[in-house]
Amino acid sequence: MQAKLMAATAALLLTGLAGCAESSASAAPTAAANTAPAPSVVGGQLKPANGAVYRSSEEQAVQATLEVAERWSRSVGGEIALVLTNTSSSSVQYTIASGMLADFMLSKGKEVVWRYSQEMMFTQALGKLTLAPNETRIVKARVSGNALSRLNPGRYTVSAMVNTHPKDAGPAIAPVMVNLD
Repeated sequence: MQAKLMAATAALLLTGLAGCAESSASAAPTAAANTAPAPSVVGGQLKPANGAVYRSSEEQAVQATLEVAERWSRSVGGEIALVLTNTSSSSVQYTIASGMLADFMLSKGKEVVWRYSQEMMFTQALGKLTLAPNETRIVKARVSGNALSRLNPGRYTVSAMVNTHPKDAGPAIAPVMVNLD
């Protein structure tokens, strides 16, 4: 009886984890990506939807920077890197709301045209992100050529947020611009 229970539990765990791996570069975003709310940009920083105010960069122990190439080919796609650096002399710990460490968005004006979280599935369990003093952690995402091929050439905004709980506990991240060819 105990062996059957253990086998059923293992099967349930494996079923729950199905789809948690990285999607292939050719996976198309779902239609919901077109209806996602646009990020609000205030003073070069994202303002959380709940109206909370981010701390100034002087008050933040963790500096967060987005890095992208200046141009992306719509047929090839593009890479996004979120660089998190603890500039303080003590460790910093964030509670992460799921298996997704950070979410990335691509916007044209107020319309979000691609969102990392719409292409992926993540475990639904709280986790921790700890950065030791002077430690840097890089979180990367890829926007597939398939996702970009349906967009018009032009200038787009790339933004990100650390998936903290509560939502406004993460560092402020200034958006960056990218040109789609």
